[in-house]
Amino acid sequence: APDEAAALAYWNEHGETIREWFVRQEIERQGKFLRAGTNKEARAALQKTIGVDIWVPEDYMLIKDTTDFVWCCNNKGPMRRDLVVYKYPYTDKNTFTLEYLCMKRDEVLGPHISASVDGSFMGTEYTIFPPIMRELSVQQNGYAAEVRGLWKMLGGEAMGGPFVSHTRVDELHGNIVTAEAFVYAAGQKKRNALRQAEAILYTMQLEQEFRQLQEVEVKAEK
Repeated sequence: APDEAAALAYWNEHGETIREWFVRQEIERQGKFLRAGTNKEARAALQKTIGVDIWVPEDYMLIKDTTDFVWCCNNKGPMRRDLVVYKYPYTDKNTFTLEYLCMKRDEVLGPHISASVDGSFMGTEYTIFPPIMRELSVQQNGYAAEVRGLWKMLGGEAMGGPFVSHTRVDELHGNIVTAEAFVYAAGQKKRNALRQAEAILYTMQLEQEFRQLQEVEVKAEK
Protein backbone atom coordinates (compact mmCIF):
# COMPACT_ATOMS: atom_id res chain seq x y z
CA ALA A 1 0.00 0.00 0.00
CA PRO A 2 1.28 3.52 -0.73
CA ASP A 3 0.39 4.83 2.72
CA GLU A 4 -1.23 3.91 6.03
CA ALA A 5 -4.66 5.21 5.06
CA ALA A 6 -4.73 3.08 1.91
CA ALA A 7 -3.58 0.02 3.87
CA LEU A 8 -6.33 0.48 6.45
CA ALA A 9 -8.94 1.02 3.74
CA TYR A 10 -7.86 -2.17 1.98
CA TRP A 11 -7.92 -4.08 5.26
CA ASN A 12 -11.41 -2.86 6.08
CA GLU A 13 -12.62 -4.15 2.72
CA HIS A 14 -10.61 -7.38 2.46
CA GLY A 15 -9.54 -8.12 6.03
CA GLU A 16 -11.44 -11.38 6.34
CA THR A 17 -9.92 -12.71 3.10
CA ILE A 18 -6.42 -11.76 4.27
CA ARG A 19 -6.93 -13.38 7.66
CA GLU A 20 -8.26 -16.53 6.04
CA TRP A 21 -5.20 -16.70 3.77
CA PHE A 22 -2.86 -16.64 6.77
CA VAL A 23 -4.94 -19.25 8.59
CA ARG A 24 -4.91 -21.57 5.57
CA GLN A 25 -1.13 -21.18 5.21
CA GLU A 26 -0.71 -22.06 8.88
CA ILE A 27 -2.90 -25.14 8.50
CA GLU A 28 -1.04 -26.29 5.37
CA ARG A 29 2.29 -25.84 7.15
CA GLN A 30 1.00 -27.90 10.06
CA GLY A 31 -0.18 -30.55 7.60
CA LYS A 32 3.38 -30.99 6.33
CA PHE A 33 4.48 -31.87 9.86
CA LEU A 34 1.77 -34.54 10.04
CA ARG A 35 3.22 -36.39 7.07
CA ALA A 36 6.43 -37.07 9.03
CA GLY A 37 4.80 -39.57 11.40
CA THR A 38 1.31 -41.07 11.49
CA ASN A 39 -0.51 -43.78 13.45
CA LYS A 40 -0.69 -46.71 11.02
CA GLU A 41 -3.21 -48.61 13.16
CA ALA A 42 -5.60 -45.65 13.23
CA ARG A 43 -5.24 -45.02 9.51
CA ALA A 44 -5.93 -48.68 8.74
CA ALA A 45 -9.06 -48.58 10.93
CA LEU A 46 -10.31 -45.46 9.15
CA GLN A 47 -9.77 -47.01 5.73
CA LYS A 48 -11.53 -50.24 6.68
CA THR A 49 -14.38 -48.86 8.81
CA ILE A 50 -15.13 -45.47 7.26
CA GLY A 51 -13.53 -45.67 3.81
CA VAL A 52 -11.27 -42.65 4.25
CA ASP A 53 -7.60 -42.00 4.90
CA ILE A 54 -6.52 -39.34 7.41
CA TRP A 55 -3.02 -38.49 8.59
CA VAL A 56 -3.66 -39.27 12.25
CA PRO A 57 -0.58 -38.17 14.23
CA GLU A 58 1.46 -40.98 15.72
CA ASP A 59 0.92 -39.63 19.25
CA TYR A 60 -2.86 -40.14 18.94
CA MET A 61 -4.24 -43.42 20.28
CA LEU A 62 -6.99 -45.42 18.60
CA ILE A 63 -9.53 -45.87 21.39
CA LYS A 64 -12.74 -46.89 19.58
CA ASP A 65 -13.47 -48.59 16.26
CA THR A 66 -17.03 -49.72 15.57
CA THR A 67 -19.14 -50.35 12.47
CA ASP A 68 -19.40 -46.70 11.45
CA PHE A 69 -17.43 -44.75 14.08
CA VAL A 70 -13.71 -44.30 14.81
CA TRP A 71 -12.32 -42.32 17.76
CA CYS A 72 -8.68 -41.32 18.32
CA CYS A 73 -7.27 -39.25 21.15
CA ASN A 74 -4.11 -37.48 22.31
CA ASN A 75 -4.45 -37.21 26.08
CA LYS A 76 -0.83 -36.37 26.89
CA GLY A 77 -0.24 -33.43 29.21
CA PRO A 78 -2.82 -30.79 30.19
CA MET A 79 -4.23 -30.31 26.68
CA ARG A 80 -6.46 -33.06 25.28
CA ARG A 81 -7.17 -33.36 21.56
CA ASP A 82 -9.72 -35.78 20.10
CA LEU A 83 -10.53 -36.87 16.55
CA VAL A 84 -13.79 -38.63 15.71
CA VAL A 85 -14.83 -39.82 12.27
CA TYR A 86 -18.23 -41.28 11.46
CA LYS A 87 -20.39 -42.12 8.48
CA TYR A 88 -24.07 -42.59 7.70
CA PRO A 89 -26.10 -43.18 4.52
CA TYR A 90 -26.64 -40.22 2.20
CA THR A 91 -30.43 -40.30 2.03
CA ASP A 92 -31.55 -36.73 2.75
CA LYS A 93 -31.14 -33.94 0.19
CA ASN A 94 -31.10 -31.45 3.08
CA THR A 95 -28.00 -33.03 4.62
CA PHE A 96 -25.77 -30.01 4.03
CA THR A 97 -27.57 -27.62 6.31
CA LEU A 98 -26.31 -26.46 9.70
CA GLU A 99 -29.39 -27.81 11.48
CA TYR A 100 -29.11 -31.29 9.96
CA LEU A 101 -25.37 -31.66 10.55
CA CYS A 102 -25.69 -30.55 14.18
CA MET A 103 -28.61 -32.93 14.68
CA LYS A 104 -26.54 -35.83 13.32
CA ARG A 105 -23.59 -34.75 15.49
CA ASP A 106 -25.69 -35.01 18.64
CA GLU A 107 -27.30 -38.24 17.44
CA VAL A 108 -23.96 -39.95 16.77
CA LEU A 109 -21.63 -38.56 19.44
CA GLY A 110 -24.10 -38.69 22.32
CA PRO A 111 -24.18 -42.50 22.57
CA HIS A 112 -20.44 -42.90 21.91
CA ILE A 113 -18.81 -40.27 24.14
CA SER A 114 -19.41 -40.02 27.88
CA ALA A 115 -17.48 -38.77 30.93
CA SER A 116 -16.81 -39.83 34.51
CA VAL A 117 -20.29 -38.88 35.77
CA ASP A 118 -22.80 -41.67 35.08
CA GLY A 119 -25.37 -40.62 32.51
CA SER A 120 -23.23 -37.86 30.97
CA PHE A 121 -22.95 -37.61 27.18
CA MET A 122 -21.53 -35.41 24.46
CA GLY A 123 -23.70 -32.55 23.19
CA THR A 124 -23.53 -29.25 21.32
CA GLU A 125 -23.76 -25.74 22.79
CA TYR A 126 -26.50 -23.80 20.97
CA THR A 127 -26.98 -20.76 23.22
CA ILE A 128 -23.71 -19.08 24.20
CA PHE A 129 -21.96 -19.53 20.85
CA PRO A 130 -24.26 -21.15 18.28
CA PRO A 131 -22.50 -23.33 15.67
CA ILE A 132 -21.69 -21.76 12.31
CA MET A 133 -21.19 -23.40 8.92
CA ARG A 134 -19.37 -22.52 5.72
CA GLU A 135 -18.29 -24.26 2.49
CA LEU A 136 -14.68 -25.32 1.94
CA SER A 137 -12.60 -26.49 -1.02
CA VAL A 138 -10.54 -29.53 -0.03
CA GLN A 139 -8.16 -31.97 -1.75
CA GLN A 140 -8.16 -31.57 -5.55
CA ASN A 141 -11.69 -30.46 -6.35
CA GLY A 142 -13.54 -31.66 -3.29
CA TYR A 143 -16.29 -29.94 -1.35
CA ALA A 144 -16.67 -29.98 2.42
CA ALA A 145 -19.05 -28.35 4.85
CA GLU A 146 -17.21 -26.95 7.86
CA VAL A 147 -19.10 -26.64 11.16
CA ARG A 148 -17.47 -24.76 14.02
CA GLY A 149 -18.79 -24.34 17.55
CA LEU A 150 -18.64 -25.42 21.17
CA TRP A 151 -19.19 -28.91 22.59
CA LYS A 152 -20.30 -29.69 26.13
CA MET A 153 -21.06 -32.69 28.27
CA LEU A 154 -24.69 -33.05 29.27
CA GLY A 155 -26.19 -35.08 32.06
CA GLY A 156 -24.11 -33.91 35.00
CA GLU A 157 -20.49 -33.53 33.84
CA ALA A 158 -19.09 -29.96 33.66
CA MET A 159 -16.84 -30.17 30.60
CA GLY A 160 -16.69 -28.36 27.28
CA GLY A 161 -14.56 -26.74 24.63
CA PRO A 162 -14.30 -25.88 20.93
CA PHE A 163 -14.82 -28.20 17.96
CA VAL A 164 -14.55 -28.02 14.19
CA SER A 165 -15.73 -30.60 11.67
CA HIS A 166 -15.55 -31.34 7.95
CA THR A 167 -18.39 -33.22 6.25
CA ARG A 168 -18.10 -34.70 2.76
CA VAL A 169 -20.10 -36.93 0.40
CA ASP A 170 -18.61 -40.36 -0.28
CA GLU A 171 -20.22 -40.92 -3.66
CA LEU A 172 -18.45 -44.25 -4.15
CA HIS A 173 -20.33 -45.82 -1.23
CA GLY A 174 -23.32 -43.48 -0.94
CA ASN A 175 -22.35 -42.18 2.51
CA ILE A 176 -21.88 -38.93 4.35
CA VAL A 177 -18.55 -38.79 6.21
CA THR A 178 -17.83 -36.36 9.05
CA ALA A 179 -14.41 -35.87 10.64
CA GLU A 180 -14.34 -33.73 13.78
CA ALA A 181 -11.57 -32.42 16.01
CA PHE A 182 -12.37 -31.16 19.50
CA VAL A 183 -10.19 -29.91 22.33
CA TYR A 184 -10.47 -29.98 26.12
CA ALA A 185 -8.18 -27.86 28.29
CA ALA A 186 -9.92 -26.28 31.27
CA GLY A 187 -8.73 -22.73 31.94
CA GLN A 188 -6.22 -22.68 29.08
CA LYS A 189 -6.03 -20.92 25.73
CA LYS A 190 -7.02 -23.37 23.01
CA ARG A 191 -6.55 -21.58 19.68
CA ASN A 192 -3.21 -23.14 18.76
CA ALA A 193 -4.22 -26.61 19.92
CA LEU A 194 -7.44 -26.48 17.92
CA ARG A 195 -5.61 -25.17 14.85
CA GLN A 196 -3.17 -28.08 15.03
CA ALA A 197 -6.03 -30.57 15.38
CA GLU A 198 -7.96 -28.83 12.60
CA ALA A 199 -5.05 -29.37 10.22
CA ILE A 200 -5.68 -33.12 10.53
CA LEU A 201 -9.13 -32.70 8.97
CA TYR A 202 -7.67 -31.23 5.79
CA THR A 203 -5.74 -34.45 5.17
CA MET A 204 -8.94 -36.53 4.86
CA GLN A 205 -9.21 -38.35 1.54
CA LEU A 206 -12.14 -40.42 0.35
CA GLU A 207 -11.41 -43.88 -1.04
CA GLN A 208 -11.60 -42.74 -4.65
CA GLU A 209 -8.96 -40.13 -3.80
CA PHE A 210 -6.45 -42.09 -1.74
CA ARG A 211 -6.65 -45.14 -3.99
CA GLN A 212 -6.77 -42.95 -7.11
CA LEU A 213 -9.43 -45.13 -8.67
CA GLN A 214 -9.58 -44.76 -12.41
CA GLU A 215 -11.62 -46.28 -15.17
CA VAL A 216 -9.76 -49.03 -16.97
CA GLU A 217 -10.24 -49.45 -20.68
CA VAL A 218 -10.66 -53.12 -21.63
CA LYS A 219 -9.78 -53.97 -25.21
CA ALA A 220 -10.97 -57.10 -26.93
CA GLU A 221 -8.28 -59.53 -28.00
CA LYS A 222 -7.69 -59.78 -31.70
